[in-house]
Amino acid sequence: VVAVVMLAGALSFGLHHAIWQRRAGLLKNIEVRTFAMTVSVTLIVTLAGLAVAGVYSGTSPLLRRGFFQLLSAHTGTGFATVSTSELARWSGLAFAGMTVAMALGGMSSSTAGGVKALRIGLTVKSVVMTVREALTPSRTVISRTYFQYGRHRLEPELAGSVMAVSLLYVALYLLGAAVGLAYGYGLAESLFESVSAAAAVGLSVGVVSPDMPVVLQIIMVMQMWFGRLEFIAVCALLGFGLSVVRGR
Repeated sequence: VVAVVMLAGALSFGLHHAIWQRRAGLLKNIEVRTFAMTVSVTLIVTLAGLAVAGVYSGTSPLLRRGFFQLLSAHTGTGFATVSTSELARWSGLAFAGMTVAMALGGMSSSTAGGVKALRIGLTVKSVVMTVREALTPSRTVISRTYFQYGRHRLEPELAGSVMAVSLLYVALYLLGAAVGLAYGYGLAESLFESVSAAAAVGLSVGVVSPDMPVVLQIIMVMQMWFGRLEFIAVCALLGFGLSVVRGR
């Protein structure tokens, strides 16, 4: 039941409305396809990592705990059915799957954080179109459209904006990880906690605690703020504050 609620929260409110109205062609939406693909891939990676590491002896606990934690990470919910110390023992591929899932997040216009599935889908489509244009004859017409509740054209301005925000998220993730490394935490742990903070997930492997370094606390507060409000809104707010200070 909790897994269903977590998944529902990570779906776009527009998708909920479209499902309620029984619209056709929802599976053609680039965001629906991207979200389904990223959940599937990160789940396979996480389960494979748990199986290789031998964290759980039976198939049932491996599937149940692996699926629940991965879905919690991908939807930005932060629920956990394992302790922090047990989650820290996952390591390897399982750690990578969980970290990537948190970084990607859910859909746009949902309760989830992260880069968002729509940006991921549009970024991948833009890259594929650019490669195809470079490899095919100049007179070949490459379709630059995508389907999202209707067919739209992927203009260069939109593609550039999507890539810029996605790269800013990556930079935010790496910033927190770099500060964690500077304080002596491991690379995997630092990156996991940084992504968890910036994507507003809340899962932890023990770095976040009452006695963590003050500077790292401040950095994570900034990550949570930037990650939840997103960069355009933060830049607009900072620009407005600067204009007020200057009296304009």
